[in-house]
Amino acid sequence: MITPLELVVLDMAGTTVRDDGVVEQAFQRAAERTGVADRMPWGEALEYVRETMGQSKIDVFTYLAAGDRAAAARATAAFEDAYAEIVAEQGVAEIPGAADAIQGLKDAGLTVVLTTGFAP
Repeated sequence: MITPLELVVLDMAGTTVRDDGVVEQAFQRAAERTGVADRMPWGEALEYVRETMGQSKIDVFTYLAAGDRAAAARATAAFEDAYAEIVAEQGVAEIPGAADAIQGLKDAGLTVVLTTGFAP
C-alpha cells in the first residue's frame, strides 16, 4: 500500500532563501551571548559549524560547549533569537523559483512547512 504524501518540510537557508552567511552570524552571536565562544578559538568553532552545517543545532552547540548540554540548550535558544534578529536587520532573498515550487506543492494539496533546522 502506498501512503500519499501530506507534508513537505523544507529547510530555509540555502534551499528557499539565500543564506548570505546568516546562519554563521547567528551561531557567532549565540556563542558570544552565552559564553560558548569562550571555550575555543572562534575560527576553530566556525570551521566546525561549517563542517556540520545541516546537523542539529543542539548537537553542534554541545560540541562547541565541550559537552555541556545546559550551555548548548542556552546557545540553541540564543541562536533562534539571533537568527530572527539578523533576518529582521538584513532581510532575506528568495532563491529563484522557490516560491513557485512551494505554491505548486500547496496547490497539489500538500502542507508545506519551512524550517531553519532547529524548529519548524
